[in-house]
Amino acid sequence: MEIKPRLWFWKELLNVADKYDIIYVSGPQRSGTRYTTYTLGHKMGFEVATFPMDRSQYVKDKVRTTKWFFQEQYKTILHCTAESHLLHKLDGKEKLVIWMDRDEKDVNASEERINWHSKCFESEEKPKYLEMFPEHEEKIKSFKRNHPMKTWVWNNIQKDLMKVDYLELPYETLEQTDGYVIKEKRVNFHSSQITDKPIVTKVHG
Repeated sequence: MEIKPRLWFWKELLNVADKYDIIYVSGPQRSGTRYTTYTLGHKMGFEVATFPMDRSQYVKDKVRTTKWFFQEQYKTILHCTAESHLLHKLDGKEKLVIWMDRDEKDVNASEERINWHSKCFESEEKPKYLEMFPEHEEKIKSFKRNHPMKTWVWNNIQKDLMKVDYLELPYETLEQTDGYVIKEKRVNFHSSQITDKPIVTKVHG
């Protein structure tokens, strides 16, 4: 069930998220998921969970990847962009999915800055979506970028299948947080540039 459409305030988000035991922050890569995960983890006192293996192991080990994503880790917030194709498979109470919504041009520009698109889209993200949604093979194959592919699947397929609560968080909401770094001062934005870090950061696996 969708909690509320659009227009979130950060303090309002904190109040809503505090009612859940497990939070999944997902969406297209480079859409603000990492910053949101770490900042929420800090504010809520949640552990932050990220996948415990490097990319080459992650891509090859689907069984361990799936097990990590579905394990029950209470008072935990998961940074799970690479598992966005699995969100509609989540079940159970007290779980919340936060889908990050950032302007496509900004996402594409961020991908190019770190050469993410050429390394990961065709070899990693698109194959997962083709495997998960084979009935939409023609449409998924037509996408040339990650953001439109994931956004189309989310809007046209996954939201109707969701069994846990979810909300869509506009990227602009992050500007209301204390640790937000303006675009001009970012360098390949990652967690070390975040001033609001979680009280406990734990990698599960």
